[in-house]
Amino acid sequence: MKRQMFAALAAMSVLALPSLGYAEEWISFEPVRFRLAGEDPEDALEDALDDLLKLSYAFRPDGARISDLRVIERGPKGVPRVMFKASRGVGFVRKSAQVNADIHTQKQAGGCGRLPGSQGYRIHVNTADSDELVAANVSVFVVNLCVRKTQTSGQLQVLAMASMKKGYDYGRFAGPAVRDLIHAQTTPLLSALKEVVVFYQHQ
Repeated sequence: MKRQMFAALAAMSVLALPSLGYAEEWISFEPVRFRLAGEDPEDALEDALDDLLKLSYAFRPDGARISDLRVIERGPKGVPRVMFKASRGVGFVRKSAQVNADIHTQKQAGGCGRLPGSQGYRIHVNTADSDELVAANVSVFVVNLCVRKTQTSGQLQVLAMASMKKGYDYGRFAGPAVRDLIHAQTTPLLSALKEVVVFYQHQ
């Protein structure tokens, strides 16, 4: 079991990095594991990942004082844009910034790394159009999903690995503060996904 766990983590770490391999520009967060049960969880998961609008509306940011949350159904990049204002401490002061998050998803060709019988998906959140405080410290936030079906129960075992790509000017104080803000979005994003999965299971 431990050997399988380490293999899964290694596979997800590879998926979390960009194709050009600038590993020093990426920060990886601890993995999250959960299960999806109920009727036809595979179909419901794919339907949920395809429905960017429902996913965006279900996403409720956390990790800061959040205000002015809204969704533009078709943003400048052709996908839904989640917009909100986040306020939290940076160094010894509290700063606020507008966060613009463009969300899209994709199925990973070839499954999930070297894990047989698994399928990989990616939730890709582009934050480059946010206020400078955010954009300078993070440009992309991704959550890679490694999904494997349990033959006995029909449930899906999901390993989620989140990571962020540093922005063009990762700062000494602002960088860690924005990193923590982005990290805090992992749980809300996965909660949104589970909510939409349940929605499609009852259609």
